Amino acid sequence: MTTITLQVPDEDLDTVTPEELLKYVERTARVETVIKMWQVDEISEGYASDLLGLTRNEFYAILADRGISSIKATTEELNDSYQRFKVSLESESGDKP
Repeated sequence: MTTITLQVPDEDLDTVTPEELLKYVERTARVETVIKMWQVDEISEGYASDLLGLTRNEFYAILADRGISSIKATTEELNDSYQRFKVSLESESGDKP
């Protein structure tokens, strides 16, 4: 089970209406739930963005603010991809006169 903890400064509680606070709590819970679903590969980043009414870049910014990498590939997968790219570049440059 995932626990979501909200920290609201006391001074903010004095300046917002109960309706605004409820809206904030609902939005925060939605964002955290969507992020968790994305992290466990239940949804794509595109669908996560749609669920939150954001662009992908805005979704990536939320992830970054929370210290969550938007790159899900392992180091080995990234290295393999780089090696294939490097071979591709070398073969293209070899074809030129």
